[in-house]
Amino acid sequence: MAELVKPLATVLQALLDKERQLDAFELTHEAPNRDQLDLWRRTNLQAIGALEQAIAWLAASTLDEAAVQALIAEGILNSLAEELPEAEAVGERIETAARLIRSALPVIAVSAGLDLDGYGGRHYGHSAEPWPFPPDRLPEP
Repeated sequence: MAELVKPLATVLQALLDKERQLDAFELTHEAPNRDQLDLWRRTNLQAIGALEQAIAWLAASTLDEAAVQALIAEGILNSLAEELPEAEAVGERIETAARLIRSALPVIAVSAGLDLDGYGGRHYGHSAEPWPFPPDRLPEP
């Protein structure tokens, strides 16, 4: 079966890189007017959202693709949990689902030999902090 998720995830990573470039560009004296920058940012964010949706609709055909999908799902769940503090019960359930995915994701990625940074790992919160229990460092029972 042809891999469809990874090529889209590569484009997604390019758009995430563009988002960081826009953030940095905004702080320079060469930045265009606020309306132009907002248009670029809005367009880029819409493209990111569309790619996340496309990736969500595709069935993973490899372990690599499953890891990429779990990465995106966990990132989306974390952002939802941050946006729903007033709905405590819903937020707690979203956080639990995100933690479950987060705990499974490193095992999936390591098993696949996949570096999540190449597929938006930093954007989805996986480069900012170390894994709480890296699979290769767990003590033997």
